[in-house]
Amino acid sequence: MRGFSSPFNSIPLGDPENKGRVTRQIPQASLPLLSTDLTYVIVPNNRRKQFALALKPGKYLEVRTPPRYNAKDMLAYETHIVSNQSWILHVYEKYQKQEERSPESLLKTFPDRDYILYLGEKYPFHIQHHTIPYQIWISLEKDCFEIRAGKKDSEELHAALSNWYLKRAQEILPPLVETYATTMKLPVPDLEYSSARTRWAVCYPTRNLIRFNILILKAPPDCIEYLIIHELSHFYVSNHSKAFWEIVSMYMPDYQSRKKKLATYRAVL
Repeated sequence: MRGFSSPFNSIPLGDPENKGRVTRQIPQASLPLLSTDLTYVIVPNNRRKQFALALKPGKYLEVRTPPRYNAKDMLAYETHIVSNQSWILHVYEKYQKQEERSPESLLKTFPDRDYILYLGEKYPFHIQHHTIPYQIWISLEKDCFEIRAGKKDSEELHAALSNWYLKRAQEILPPLVETYATTMKLPVPDLEYSSARTRWAVCYPTRNLIRFNILILKAPPDCIEYLIIHELSHFYVSNHSKAFWEIVSMYMPDYQSRKKKLATYRAVL
């Protein structure tokens, strides 16, 4: 449809669970003792008066700060980090030895890859232990996923990540579906969510319902938009006849390239 502007960019996609954390990176050029860029996360705390460093596995550094800080403070944080390269390297090597002694470590069994997919982007992840058993907290920072787990159980971590995708689906999909349904002159359908590893979505026109697979949140925005148009088009034509694809093409002329792109994500189901 000519002139149609995607609503995706107008929807806030930030993670509301990041608790004020900010992810930054110091390039390796400023860290001659280290072999790679260093990711650090600013972690504000209402009770803290001064900042402190805490290194996590995988060269992931927390800068624990007072609740309020400014650009001058951040410069001080990074200066302090650079001046403590020897300590950072020492602690990192200790973590590395611990992993070598534990080949079945959590980092090697979850989540089946060394990254987490979200909206078509690959994010590294860092897992750290906290003291509350059976509680898992997941947050997407600017450049990585932070996972805090009270128990090293890969099945529970998979379940927690699925729940995280569900929450994001419930935030992102309804306004998109509403926008496209309105454009296509359709009643806004009800939405349900599943994690069944068979189909991206299924629609029930007689019930005015679309059921989405939450794993669609792993695919890029243009693929998600295609899936929505595809399912809404079934409210006009129930099968995949020529008439059906004509409707899809009417509202998304480039649907074929998006369809092929989405097919490449089939392996994540």
